[in-house]
Amino acid sequence: MAKVVLFIFCLVLISCGSKNQVLSETDVFTESKCPDDGVCSLKVETNKTMLLVNEFSSTIYPDIIDGNHLVLTFEYKRNEIPDAADGHYSEQILLELDPNNLEIALSGKSLKDAKLLFARFCYCKGQTGYYKINTGTLKVEKLNSGAYYISISFSQDQVPQIITFIEETFKI
Repeated sequence: MAKVVLFIFCLVLISCGSKNQVLSETDVFTESKCPDDGVCSLKVETNKTMLLVNEFSSTIYPDIIDGNHLVLTFEYKRNEIPDAADGHYSEQILLELDPNNLEIALSGKSLKDAKLLFARFCYCKGQTGYYKINTGTLKVEKLNSGAYYISISFSQDQVPQIITFIEETFKI
């Protein structure tokens, strides 16, 4: 009887500590070189679509709604400058992908066909907002069951930027 109780006790101890990781709809493995003065992250949203809203002739912004695509958001957040009211700075790169055609390679003029945006948020009068990325390369390839590699190298000439290259692995 004592052996059975000891066995059950050990089984309970082992099972309590078996998973320390929160399981989510997607797993992201960051590989990009993030600047030392901030943190970077990648968010993958399934069953979404990115609408590009054009309120004024020169201003666009994304509206992410329910749909049948993937929307990837890479974000760089610089560490806030202490005691500065305007010490925040962040950049985002947003991309919509068709889940039925995830293996793609675009560059040059074909990059203009992708829903690929760069965003800059800071206290930088006249130099914040969302901008279409038209120059660079975009590559997505399947690695194994449900895992994909994405590489984006880009530039845009509307506003200054810190992030020019992204290399990530994600799982859907």
